[in-house]
Amino acid sequence: MSVPESFRLQPLRAAQILDRAINIYRRNFLKFIGIFAVVQVPITLLTILVNAYTTGSLLENLTQGMSALPEDFLARYAFSILALTFLGLGTYILVMVVGAAALAQAVTDDLTGEEVSISGAYRRVARHGWGLLRAAAAMILLNFVALVLTIFIPCLGWIAGPSVLAFLGLVITPLFVPAVVIERQGGLAAVRRAWELARRRFWPVAGFAIALYLLSQALVFGPSALVSFLLSYSMDIENLTPLGTTLNSVVNAVAALFLGLLINPLRLTAFTLLYYDLRVRTEGLDLALQAGGDKTGDAELSSIRELVARAPAAGNQPWLTSKEIGNFTLASLVVVGFYVLLTLLLFFFILAAMQWSG
Repeated sequence: MSVPESFRLQPLRAAQILDRAINIYRRNFLKFIGIFAVVQVPITLLTILVNAYTTGSLLENLTQGMSALPEDFLARYAFSILALTFLGLGTYILVMVVGAAALAQAVTDDLTGEEVSISGAYRRVARHGWGLLRAAAAMILLNFVALVLTIFIPCLGWIAGPSVLAFLGLVITPLFVPAVVIERQGGLAAVRRAWELARRRFWPVAGFAIALYLLSQALVFGPSALVSFLLSYSMDIENLTPLGTTLNSVVNAVAALFLGLLINPLRLTAFTLLYYDLRVRTEGLDLALQAGGDKTGDAELSSIRELVARAPAAGNQPWLTSKEIGNFTLASLVVVGFYVLLTLLLFFFILAAMQWSG
């Protein structure tokens, strides 16, 4: 078995991971966008239509006064909330799980020198469909448990809990997908596998995830918010009708969809490379690949995929150790401290501006 030059892995710094992700994204620009568009465009357009219908209808009724509300107003309002909730769940499963899995498969195809194709990526992901669904369900349940513990455990839960929830969303969600597709894990085992990989390098991984999140938010929601503002301004925001409000919401959602199709594939490509980097740093995957490449006669090492799929057995550590609780507590305190500092700086800036103008 000969390991392709592109798959000769080595430990990478955060900037190197991002640089390599950009290069892979550039080579497969339209294919990566197509992979995401297959799942993101239909569910987003359906969400836009439902949101536009329910929002426009509700706003039109509210502008007529409470006394003029139809008898089925509350039922329609409840239906809209329920419909948007199910669409939000569908977006998570289709985009953040299925679409991300196809993209992780495509990134691996590029690294191993195989042809990248939209249909090929989804065909391979279909083999892991049940594992992905079970892992997504386990992830949703784990988030719910973490939320309950955050609310009902005094002090420690209130302080460390928000960081745990953020870690689950920003780090574990994009990392459990490669565990399913590449290692053939499934259900809670895939989530636990992602947790084990991330906990070994908590601060570097958390910092990388936060940086990617802030960058993607700035690139997606910054321009879309500007489009929304310009549209509202051009339509006279003080006299905006329910139809105008609905149109504004639709334009904003379409802009966010377009920008998301450009940014999300790059972000998830970076996370797939982070997954490989964690395995290189903590499990010696690069050495295993080199050794496997020399054993061409070994039937068990007949392909690179078989070799990469060999993950170490899960450890017996609890989900949260005392060290990790301390890390999450410190992370929450750092965020709160940064927020307080930013608020104070803004306050003093406004105060100085008022004094200068006076």
